[in-house]
Amino acid sequence: MTVIECFERDPIDNIATCLSLRPDTLVLIGEEDELDENVKRYEHFIGRRRLPITVEPHSVNLDNVTEVIDLLSTIVQTGDDCVIDLAGGDGNALAAAGVVYERYKDRYPVSLQRTNAMTGEAEDCDGDGEVEHLSNPKVTVKELIELYGGSIKHPLPPSEGLEDINPIWDASIRNAGQWNRRVTALLEFEKYAEETASPLQVDINFGVVRNNVANYLDKRQLFDDLLRDLEACDVISVASRAEGSFRYRYKSSFARRCLRKQGNVLEYKTLLEARGLRENGRTVFSDCRMSVSIDWDGIIHEQVHGGVKDTRNEIDVLLMHGLTPVFISCKNGTVEEEELYKLNTVADRFGGERARKVLIATNCFPDDLDARMSLEQRARDMGICFEADAANLTDAGWQALLLDALDK
Repeated sequence: MTVIECFERDPIDNIATCLSLRPDTLVLIGEEDELDENVKRYEHFIGRRRLPITVEPHSVNLDNVTEVIDLLSTIVQTGDDCVIDLAGGDGNALAAAGVVYERYKDRYPVSLQRTNAMTGEAEDCDGDGEVEHLSNPKVTVKELIELYGGSIKHPLPPSEGLEDINPIWDASIRNAGQWNRRVTALLEFEKYAEETASPLQVDINFGVVRNNVANYLDKRQLFDDLLRDLEACDVISVASRAEGSFRYRYKSSFARRCLRKQGNVLEYKTLLEARGLRENGRTVFSDCRMSVSIDWDGIIHEQVHGGVKDTRNEIDVLLMHGLTPVFISCKNGTVEEEELYKLNTVADRFGGERARKVLIATNCFPDDLDARMSLEQRARDMGICFEADAANLTDAGWQALLLDALDK
């Protein structure tokens, strides 16, 4: 079988039918300058999947409908079963596909169909009531970024589940407006902690901290308040508490990782809610990644003075629902309008028209209704699903947020 694709700037459109049908040959038609680099990406993708598919590029002037018709006619007349994919593609190429189908449908095995990138289902486009369909295609986060010409780095996904993050999340939302300041104070105090035999145990000498930390009394209050909440939620256990010292132990290495940065707990909560989400008994997201660092051109340059500097972005959480990517930015506290533009830019670049965009914040604009409404309107204009008060989300609320994002 041969699948014929008109080169589309959104590579998911080109790869969907190929993954669904597993043809012997993938024919790509398009302008020569666009085909060269992208064919290499498709060949790399197919090679890593170990699929026995040959990629054949055919350059054509897409402004010349007659030339496109002649090229498609030549391919169809080889006699092989041909499926012309109508997902995306240039308008002239789609018109040419219709002409070729009508001209040869009674003489050669040719059909028109497309794969719905959201559902993975094949859709009949020639009205004969038949479609070729083997499987619902999926791509990973890594494959998605590479298809768009980038490369990624990300930490290994946590093995923990919602039962591990929820106690820490509960501690963070007890006073969501103070969380960032409290964690900042905690990290500053722990910077001067004494060495211990266990990475989970922390010994604080307040005399040492007082001599090294500015505004000690204010930060001590923040530190004490946070430790009290963490103890109440069983995130830490206190071994000893005295006027001049404090010894406590984290419940797990995961608990300590959640407190290594102010925004970690929200990112972990979002990731684990997505990973555990099911609909009709099935997992909704086929791949879930956190702290995804994207290099735009796929080449990691040496960071030397006067050298080439990489263009990079970090996405807090990136999910795949089959062929549909969901880009999520997590902000613990105030959100600037710039965050919307950053999210919109990277999602459009590496997800195209099919990308879903979500911005999740905790305690955003608690006292400024006008600012919140303005930001919410701008988010709607950009097609971004905006949750401004994740601290008050119930379990059902988290599920609805993630499912609604797919419906955008």
